[in-house]
Amino acid sequence: MILRFNWLENFDTIGRQIAQAWLDEEFRQYFIQNPEEVLRNVGIVIPEELDVQVDTSAFFWEVQEDPNNPCRAIFTIPLSPRPEYVSDEELRYVIEHDRSVVMCIF
Repeated sequence: MILRFNWLENFDTIGRQIAQAWLDEEFRQYFIQNPEEVLRNVGIVIPEELDVQVDTSAFFWEVQEDPNNPCRAIFTIPLSPRPEYVSDEELRYVIEHDRSVVMCIF
C-alpha cells in the first residue's frame, strides 16, 4: 500500500498504530522516534519525497511542503493524549477490527 494512494485505508492502518501507542508506552516512544519504520512494518510504502513525523501536540493530520526543500513534503501524524473516555478494551477492539470502528474513535 503506497501512502499517496488509498488514503482511507492508510488512515485506518495508521489509526491502529495510534491505538497501539495509546495502549503501550514503549511502542508510543518507538512510533514517535521511528514513524516511517512503523508504517513500513505495517505495509505502507512511503514515497521517497515524503517525510513522516509524529506530533504529540497535534490534533489534525497534515501534509505540507517542506520549507527547506519544495520538492519534498512532510506528513504529520497527530498523536494527541489518549482520550479519557476510551478504555483499553475499546483500543484492543480498534486494533483488531474494521475501519468503521477506527474512524469512530479518531
